Amino acid sequence: MQDCSNCSEELGYDAGFDDPPKGEGHIAAVFNPEDGPSYVCSETRYYCSAECLLDDADNHPFGGGL
Repeated sequence: MQDCSNCSEELGYDAGFDDPPKGEGHIAAVFNPEDGPSYVCSETRYYCSAECLLDDADNHPFGGGL
């Protein structure tokens, strides 16, 4: 089980490995600092909705709103 990266709503499945059950889903966002290669520095967060992703964009540790 995994929680939304912003609102802590439970996704009900492991978003990094499992396919969402029918009728459910998530948004995966990969953030990379501009000066680092993605294979070293990338961070993936899982959001329950577009609203949660947008709400979190300005608070992301790598900065820069979406």
